[in-house]
Amino acid sequence: MGAYESCYPGTITGNIFYSGTNTGNLYCFIIDKPDGKGNPIASNIIPVNNSGIFKYEISLQNPGTYYLTCFFNADGNNSFGLGNMAGIYGSLSCVYLNDTTPVFVGSFTPINIRAGDIIPNINVNLNRKISPLYFKVVTQHNNIETAGTGFGVTLIVTDYDGNPAGTPTGTIGISCSWNAASSTNKIMPVKPSDGNIIFTAGNAFLGTFTLVNAGEKPCITVRSGLISGTSTPITVNASSPTTLLFSAPGIVTAGNTFLLGTITACDIFGNTATSYMGNKLLTYSGPGKSPANIAPSYTNPVNFEQGISTTLIQTTLTKAEIVQLHITDKIISGTATVVVLHGTATGLTIEPALGAVTSGAMVSCRATAHDMAGNTWTVTADTIFNSNDPCGTISGGIYTAGKAGTWTITGKYAGLSGTTTVVVTPGTASKLAIESVSAKWFKDEPGTITIAARDKNGNLAAAITTFQLEPARMITSDKATIINGMAAITVKISMVGPVVITVSNDNICGSISLNLLMRKEQQAVGTFTTGNGLETKVVVPENTLPIDYYVIIGTPTTEMHKEIGVAANRLLTSQKIIPDTMREFNLKDESGIITLPESSKVTITIPYTDSGIDRDRVREDTLRIYRLVYGKWEMVEGKQIQDFVKNCVSAQVNAFSVFALIGETYPADFSQLSVFPNPCNPSKGEKVNFQGLTDNINISIYNLAGELAWEKQGIVGGSTTWDGRNDDDEPVASGTYIYVIRDANENKKTGKVAVIW
Repeated sequence: MGAYESCYPGTITGNIFYSGTNTGNLYCFIIDKPDGKGNPIASNIIPVNNSGIFKYEISLQNPGTYYLTCFFNADGNNSFGLGNMAGIYGSLSCVYLNDTTPVFVGSFTPINIRAGDIIPNINVNLNRKISPLYFKVVTQHNNIETAGTGFGVTLIVTDYDGNPAGTPTGTIGISCSWNAASSTNKIMPVKPSDGNIIFTAGNAFLGTFTLVNAGEKPCITVRSGLISGTSTPITVNASSPTTLLFSAPGIVTAGNTFLLGTITACDIFGNTATSYMGNKLLTYSGPGKSPANIAPSYTNPVNFEQGISTTLIQTTLTKAEIVQLHITDKIISGTATVVVLHGTATGLTIEPALGAVTSGAMVSCRATAHDMAGNTWTVTADTIFNSNDPCGTISGGIYTAGKAGTWTITGKYAGLSGTTTVVVTPGTASKLAIESVSAKWFKDEPGTITIAARDKNGNLAAAITTFQLEPARMITSDKATIINGMAAITVKISMVGPVVITVSNDNICGSISLNLLMRKEQQAVGTFTTGNGLETKVVVPENTLPIDYYVIIGTPTTEMHKEIGVAANRLLTSQKIIPDTMREFNLKDESGIITLPESSKVTITIPYTDSGIDRDRVREDTLRIYRLVYGKWEMVEGKQIQDFVKNCVSAQVNAFSVFALIGETYPADFSQLSVFPNPCNPSKGEKVNFQGLTDNINISIYNLAGELAWEKQGIVGGSTTWDGRNDDDEPVASGTYIYVIRDANENKKTGKVAVIW
């Protein structure tokens, strides 16, 4: 085989001698590159069935520099590759011929082919194994290297038997790969980039490699085309130690001894530095003394074998904290985080210890536990609190001060107890307690009451405060000054019956109910005023009763409602109870309700409003006072006085009950109308009476000629009269007249009436 420079168009021929027994195809290719990876230009496939001489013929059409490559397909896959050269008989292993590089062919005798030479015949014994070329790969320190220290690799081209090939010389492109791993701390190994290196007589130096993981034995593989080689496994030793690596327990208890764990001397890559040996005096730092000034304790010295401690390292930390434990031999060091928890509680403190707190104020209590080493921690949420303050409360650690005095707050936690004291002072007055000193109260006569200003917990308020007494217009000495929380004042009250005396200022108030009596020797006047200003009144003459008393006037009690309802159903359809006139009268002494003597002449007055009678169309002149008697309304006997100016009705009674004003309503239509006398003789003093009228009536009277004889408008009261005269006060002529009656809704009623003079 050979190469041609400046080859001319024509046919390249040659012979191959085969004396073997294998069968297959002999492939002859013309390619455009010398590395066996060029593009095929032309080819010739020669079947080989037995030994003999085989001729190849390959035609070229264009001038150029070409290379002839032949291989015997002994593996049957019809492709050029490793299967045809890895010790298989009858294969030609990547044989390239050019003007400068001799190639071993057949008997390994170099054949130099120059440009333009005719390719000689080649006698190939295809039964003989053809050896490929290899790289022998040896590291700089004979495959024993140190992590982090760079090294180079020597490449030697050899034959299959390991003999140096002595070739090539010059620049050759190579690539390298390896199975080196990263270090435990994620530092990556380093190898040179792929590229060209210079070979001299088959030898070259490739660098620089850096390994980092002492726990592996990697190999380096170098390739150039189809030539490759792999180093024997490389032993990687750790570099000098730089760090002490240890892992303390994540959580320990203050005062409890624990084993720290193994300490490992590591190089910069995290490899165990096996050269670190012997007893080492270590220095420990980081954890502090406990609040009780107890220092931590450690084990020293510590023995190391091949970089790993063999001594049990007993450690006791005393201060509760999250801390960095630092260990050093003054050259290399290491650090680990330790969480130190407090120990078992041996004491309990309750805070705060207050000098004074105002009643009603809230104070947060705090419970703090401590262990033997003096470490403290808050246990408020898990502490049960109580107090001997009889009016105070404590919940969830919040103490609300109650009774004035000095008290103890106690907390209990994990079988431990703690106490603190608190002094409670009176708070701001929030309520008044009022009591009567006088046994009996009479209208306009002096009596004594006591006023106590207290905070919300009942403590007497010490502040000096002035209070207003109400109702002021009924009370003499309507101002009260309280000193040291108490005051006793004398007042006169111009009222009769139940009276509520109110004592107040801008912030607080209190009241007391008194029953103001009238002395039997005096006339009593009782009143009841509603929201619309109507005043119901009762007058009890002096000496009416043999005992002191008072009168109560009010709206009927709930107990009376049923009886009132029954009585209302018994009224005539035309009778109506005037709104807001129903009043219940009661007579009382100190022991309860009393009755009037039958001979009594007590006057009651009940007022009414115009709107009250207008609403139900009640005739005002029919209003009378009625009394509720056993489920029915009975008119009070005797004379009743109507005052149409003051809108009230008065009557004398000799018994108290429920009273109301009841009146007759206007007719709803003209069905109750009566006109009489008819005929009427005015000369005898007679008048025509119109009775049963509705409210707000107009009456017109006409003669038979249709002329208006008399007219009256806006008639109220349900009745009116006509004296037989016209509007000029002249007598009308005798005869028949027609009357026309109209109400406010224009309803009309007509009729005839005769007048005789």
